[in-house]
Amino acid sequence: MTRKPNPLTIAVQRLESERSAPKAKPKAPSISTPIEPTSKRARRGEGDRPRSRQGKTFIAVYVNPDVHRQLKLYAVMNGRGIQECMLEAMDLFFEKHGLEVSAQAVDGD
Repeated sequence: MTRKPNPLTIAVQRLESERSAPKAKPKAPSISTPIEPTSKRARRGEGDRPRSRQGKTFIAVYVNPDVHRQLKLYAVMNGRGIQECMLEAMDLFFEKHGLEVSAQAVDGD
């Protein structure tokens, strides 16, 4: 009766043969090969944005979930969007600090 080979021995032998084999160097892309952008921002140009977002900058802020819920509820109850509420808040901030920039005027597309 022939003895079955030990799977661990087979795995070790395979690993040793892979280590001793010469490694092939990865082929560098040729200059004529275009490199695809990897980030979403790099893939989308300014022309790919909706007209309402062209020429504008994204601002984000982290808030407590209760603050977000309250803002959302206010917007729904008053038939407004969060964008509109935030622009109003920015205008009030600018006014309070004596700044002339109007967030509402920027959104008038």
